[in-house]
Amino acid sequence: MAKLTNIVMKRDLKRAIIEHALDGARKNGFEVQGWLTGFFTEDTVYICDAVPCTKYKTQSRYSAESDPSEEAKLAAQFPRNVGIVGLYHSHPFKMDFESGEFRKIYGVSELFHSGTDDIMLKSRSSRMKNYVSIVTDIDNIQCYVMFRKKPKVVKENLVSNINFDDYMRPINSKVQLSYQETFDKNLGLDKIVRKIEGKLVEKIDKKVNYDDVSIQQGPIGNVLRILPLEKDSEVNSGDSKKNFFCISPEKDKVDLKAVLNLTPTIYVPKGYIDLKTATESMKNEITDYIVFLTWNEINYSEFEKHLSKNIGQLEIHLGRLSTKYDEDSGIPEKVYTKPKRRMIKKN
Repeated sequence: MAKLTNIVMKRDLKRAIIEHALDGARKNGFEVQGWLTGFFTEDTVYICDAVPCTKYKTQSRYSAESDPSEEAKLAAQFPRNVGIVGLYHSHPFKMDFESGEFRKIYGVSELFHSGTDDIMLKSRSSRMKNYVSIVTDIDNIQCYVMFRKKPKVVKENLVSNINFDDYMRPINSKVQLSYQETFDKNLGLDKIVRKIEGKLVEKIDKKVNYDDVSIQQGPIGNVLRILPLEKDSEVNSGDSKKNFFCISPEKDKVDLKAVLNLTPTIYVPKGYIDLKTATESMKNEITDYIVFLTWNEINYSEFEKHLSKNIGQLEIHLGRLSTKYDEDSGIPEKVYTKPKRRMIKKN
């Protein structure tokens, strides 16, 4: 029997959401939007932070649509099973402006879920169970979740603090990925790197299956051991612990070797650990690491001018990703560390 989602939310976030909506109404009378971040357990969503949208695709008194790139950037900051758990927006219709003065028309509630809101919630809930939609009329908030295929109002449980470690546990992994291939130099370095990225992701899909993984207790928590990738790491143990592309140019060809040393972390609810679910989450997290490190803050066209026959090798260093707790929200976020040197030329 389906259970209605339980919503636990930090008390100060209610005021933060209302203040954001109030600020938007005072400035131009427009609707505002933002994201709710936190985590899910089986039948509960924990809302630990509210992140205001700052970049809109469209915005008016009756609607607001965020720029997709801003949400994508926010989502990429979090490890698997932590991050965006919902969305909030305002209904500023009972606001009026006369002679530059702000006034409220009392006695009119705008706490409702529109047809457009219903479509949004249904779509997102199909991909993320227990996704939350919050509406504020700048006096109060109202929470909605999908229940039996319809939006349902759920009263939030306000608490002073949410201790992430009381509900979730980390699962760590350590893998080394490498791939090498020779390409036509005329293809262009950005396209070559795109092909290498695809090969690395393909390697994950092929080599990681449930028969070759196990979860063991390590010194800092549970460790998901991926045996095929551990064997690859042993073979390539002489490579640096850094993440880099090693490019060896020839007359018409480019030989490119990619080496990635990754220490991804995912989080799962405390209690029984489902190996299949944990493995799928880790595979997806490794893929996210590959894509992020391969393209973050790197313009490959800038390196092509260095690929002359006068150099033996060109190394492009990618930086690294780690996980730490955010002081404000109390939930873990991924942290990118830039390399000390992005490029090294070797004769």
